[in-house]
Amino acid sequence: MDNHCPVCGYDFKEPVQDSMICVCCGTQFGYHDSVKTHVQLRNEWRNDGSKWHSQRVQPPLNWNPEAQQRHTGNFDGGSVTQTKRRENHSVSAKKAA
Repeated sequence: MDNHCPVCGYDFKEPVQDSMICVCCGTQFGYHDSVKTHVQLRNEWRNDGSKWHSQRVQPPLNWNPEAQQRHTGNFDGGSVTQTKRRENHSVSAKKAA
């Protein structure tokens, strides 16, 4: 069983279970992921700047959200900025059409 958050890739050090809340992205399993896919939640988190969620638990030393996301298996290698540029370009192209 995988110990990584399927949304942001945070390593829980134990299997992810319903009702757990990811300290990194804030996803509550069995709640948020019951109405949205992990990919949708990941995109929302990334588009919001991949910010650390918890105010009680500090991010690991030298925390890198982009490197961490590689554990999700769905990371496209682009930074949050690159993702926003692609989305803005896509919206601009649709408006021009």
